[in-house]
Amino acid sequence: MRYFTFLTAVAVCGALFASLAPAGDSGVPLTEQSIGCGGATAFQILHFTKTNGFDHQTREVSAQLFSEIGQAENFTIVDSESASVFDDLTSLLGYEVIVFSNTSGNNLFDANQRANIEAYIAAGGSFLGLHAATDTYRNQSWPFYNQLVGGIVQSSPNHTSQNYVGTMDVIGSHPSTANVPNPWQKEEEYYYWELNGGQLSPDINETLRVRSTGDESYDAPRPMAWYQEFSSGARSYYTALGHKTSNYTDPDNDFRQLLRDALCWCVGASATDEDGGGDGGGTGEVEITGELRAWHRVALNFTGPNTHETATPNPFSDYRLEVAFTHAGDGTSYTVPGFFAADGMAAESSADAGDQWRVYFAPDRPGDWN
Repeated sequence: MRYFTFLTAVAVCGALFASLAPAGDSGVPLTEQSIGCGGATAFQILHFTKTNGFDHQTREVSAQLFSEIGQAENFTIVDSESASVFDDLTSLLGYEVIVFSNTSGNNLFDANQRANIEAYIAAGGSFLGLHAATDTYRNQSWPFYNQLVGGIVQSSPNHTSQNYVGTMDVIGSHPSTANVPNPWQKEEEYYYWELNGGQLSPDINETLRVRSTGDESYDAPRPMAWYQEFSSGARSYYTALGHKTSNYTDPDNDFRQLLRDALCWCVGASATDEDGGGDGGGTGEVEITGELRAWHRVALNFTGPNTHETATPNPFSDYRLEVAFTHAGDGTSYTVPGFFAADGMAAESSADAGDQWRVYFAPDRPGDWN
């Protein structure tokens, strides 16, 4: 994902904004950072493994696998099975991808942690779920998560035997499956989706499908990996593969390649498209519009990379704009996502290209905002 960082100072006197000025030496210039696998800019992912249900005992080997991929692709991982890593939204927004590796069970998070995960996705963060991630919140007490992961594994039975040798077909053309065999024969525990609470979201886009695994209706050909893209720019990828520890310990297997390519797709850029779209420029010139009063919406319009709605990297799915507004008096801080605004007047001009980017903010109190 490509980042913009922007910092401005806003002074509010009484109910009015009295002045607007750059933050001087404390400000960070508006720039583009090319974030992608193998790119020059290092990034972090969060590797999360908490279980309240069946524990696959894969957390250590999974963490090692992602660490090894990270060594090659210039990212590091933060590994945790404690939900406390979701306590702080600002910290959460620092991760390019959150990986749920064989999480399971219900009630993994408190209300604040769930809200932070939802805010992370709303801000354009991405999610990668492995195997039992669909055995997480299976009671549907958190519908947002069920939609994010894209499915719920059925119960009684949940799956084939763990040693079943199935044949999978690649569906469509997606970067995650570019380097796996087609067809792909794999010994795996293949999940069922049809009965007893099982479900698949109608919004998923299938990338891998296992052929029939038996004579029951739920044995019919069915998805084993899929992706979703959201209006916020967030991406979600899930694979039902990854039951056994051996999936994670073989450095040359196809499962590892699938995870590498799926994660890199979640990040939203790759080493091969580093210069693929936009001009990578932007002067950082800022225009403030709107009624300058507390609780009134103010627009920050500024000049960023010149790009097009259909460009690769794409301004909606492959860029992230975030502005942190912090009240100097009491420390209240809000991180607000922004968006590509084409020529700045697209509603009137129908423009689909330009160098204008925009953030809206409605300050909830007077004072100095940094």
